[in-house]
Amino acid sequence: LQSMNFGIVFDIDGVLLKDGVPIPGAAEAMHRLHQPLDPHHHDASSEGHKVGAPRVPYAFVTNGGGVPESVKADKLAHALHIPVDHNHLIQSHTPMKGLLPKYADKNIIVVAKDEHRALVLSENYGFKRAIPIQTYSRQHPYLYPALHNPYFNPHHEPLPHAILRLDLAGRDLTDYMMKILTERGYS
Repeated sequence: LQSMNFGIVFDIDGVLLKDGVPIPGAAEAMHRLHQPLDPHHHDASSEGHKVGAPRVPYAFVTNGGGVPESVKADKLAHALHIPVDHNHLIQSHTPMKGLLPKYADKNIIVVAKDEHRALVLSENYGFKRAIPIQTYSRQHPYLYPALHNPYFNPHHEPLPHAILRLDLAGRDLTDYMMKILTERGYS
């Protein structure tokens, strides 16, 4: 391991697991990256697993999230039957931790699909004044008027009211598009 000058970063979803289930061969491949378990040596990090220390350093990444890194690491360890250190796992929201020193006591808006999970994760990281975008838009309906329009269908229209100017093909087209958006109730 001393002479190793490389490591491996594994994408979790679609490479190692599919819907939480190991892809065929994934667990076996991860086991090959470990030393065989020495029955005479007790290593707390491999407790409950049938492998020893890693032969090659590795980490895990995923664009998923919604749970603390420790929870995701435990699920991954259970699925692959290897020890997984939560510090070697990066999810889509993991970089938020780096913002904590600067923003822990400041108002922040958290954008996520699930309002409750966004709040729980933010609080779990230590942000004291986090507010999910869904809550913020309900508190400030004038900032997102289409959300409160009974004719608005969020599944078909992505935020056209937020477009102040379109420079697609000159001012005439921009004026025409703005007229259409205004007629449809967007400002």
